[in-house]
Amino acid sequence: MGYGVTDSWWTEVEGHWESRADGFKFRTVDFENAVRLLRQESWWPETALFIEYDQSAETHSTDTATLGGLFRKDFGPSSSVFNILFDHDLGPNATTGVRLRYTGMSTWQFVPEFAPGIEVFGDAGRVGSFVNSAGQDHRLGPALTGGVDIEGVGEFGYTLAYLFGLTPASPNGTLVWRLEFDRRF
Repeated sequence: MGYGVTDSWWTEVEGHWESRADGFKFRTVDFENAVRLLRQESWWPETALFIEYDQSAETHSTDTATLGGLFRKDFGPSSSVFNILFDHDLGPNATTGVRLRYTGMSTWQFVPEFAPGIEVFGDAGRVGSFVNSAGQDHRLGPALTGGVDIEGVGEFGYTLAYLFGLTPASPNGTLVWRLEFDRRF
């Protein structure tokens, strides 16, 4: 559930379910804030500061604090997003150091319900002591995203992607499936 506090500040609470070796489970409750620093004017991308706290739903797992930059640029029907994020684990089982990861997607919208594109994800590891690239997690693959606005109800959005592992440390393949419901108040 999210709320636009102002035109430049969004806050959101969301839950995450993930599939791992122990099954498909509810993993975290995330508290997110994004503050827009620059609008998409002239050739500059829209830029926002991102702050997040992930509270683990599992007692033995760590919580995570994230700080990063969000960047978006639209050119006609194409849209590109790239996020640079720094994560720090918190709690008794936390690992030391700050990790660097990135996410990105570039799409071409034919109609609001259908925008094919490409998605990228990477986790370079701990800042200041990166392992060689073979030990890092980098993934890339095709994506499909879109949304349907139902008057009086809200907007249902989706993203479906299959990311191929690019390094030996990456999974061979990752199915990404996101569903979102937006309702304006």
